[in-house]
Amino acid sequence: MLRSTLLVAVAALVALPRPAAAAPPPRPDDDQVVKVNRAIDRGVQYLRQTRKANTHWEGFWLNALSFDGGVTALGTLALLNCGVPADDRDVKPALDYLRQRPLTGTYVVGLTTMVFAEARQPEDRPRIQKNVDWLIQAAEKRNGKIVGWTYQSREGASPDGSNTQYALLGLYAGKQAGATVPAEAWKQIRDLYATGIVPDGPDAGYWVYDQRTGGAGGVGAGSFTMTVAGVCGLLIADMGLDDNPQRLDPATG
Repeated sequence: MLRSTLLVAVAALVALPRPAAAAPPPRPDDDQVVKVNRAIDRGVQYLRQTRKANTHWEGFWLNALSFDGGVTALGTLALLNCGVPADDRDVKPALDYLRQRPLTGTYVVGLTTMVFAEARQPEDRPRIQKNVDWLIQAAEKRNGKIVGWTYQSREGASPDGSNTQYALLGLYAGKQAGATVPAEAWKQIRDLYATGIVPDGPDAGYWVYDQRTGGAGGVGAGSFTMTVAGVCGLLIADMGLDDNPQRLDPATG
């Protein structure tokens, strides 16, 4: 009886019509492209106007010691991502400024690693590896395993989802630039995100900001932003291990 039931089920599945191929996404029209490009140009112009010769973008927003260099890194990364070259009149001095900053905080080290990777300057390769090594060393660990990152390298501090996200982005940018990131670190980061999801209750399926427990969902209410970071963290950790489950159609890229 069981065998007959299975055969009927298999036959039914085989008989189901194959789903139609997904329609390609609509292409933006010329007017949309022009509007986007104009917005990018306005953003670049704004960053150029607000950069100071000596302080660049520092003091514009955050002045805390652990963020020294962070706002400049954000401005520089934005210009590079908008296609402004590394030898540009505003980007080059900002890069030189960032090269002189001490490694003091997770946000800044993660961001400057992304900047140097995006700038693609051969002189920054050793610096990128040094940043990656700092991030690995600065990770908060419990029982020898990474449970997240805090603002600064300080044993016993409570890791949070925001610092951890920036550390992960810096590590992956470093990997893309050719730096060595230990495979065991990627595995521990993947485990961190896999166990960081809230397992039950009203916030089940979410990630939280406070990761102090090092698993089991952390502490506090579920957060949409931290959940986005959690999903991205899982994907990036897999890509760091060259084990990304996504399989793109080679015909579509």
